[in-house]
Amino acid sequence: MCRAAGGSGSVAPSASTVSGSYARVTAEILLAPESRAKASVLQSLFVAVMTVLGAAVLGVIGGWPMGVLGGAALGLAVGGLVSGGMLLIGGRRRG
Repeated sequence: MCRAAGGSGSVAPSASTVSGSYARVTAEILLAPESRAKASVLQSLFVAVMTVLGAAVLGVIGGWPMGVLGGAALGLAVGGLVSGGMLLIGGRRRG
């Protein structure tokens, strides 16, 4: 007989089990935000540098304002994806 149908014991897990499981799952699949300040600062700097670099390169090629704006958007996207990927790989190696 299962517990839900009248057996003994509690059906719901305790609060400490749920919070411990949540922390483990988010750490394993990296849904929790990066909590290390150094990693966040480095990611921000990398994205800023890539944004400026993209704006400068495409600004020279495409001119003002579309080349600069397009380059900044491209640099922002590339910087975010690359730095996020590096944090993902680093998190997988630590875990």
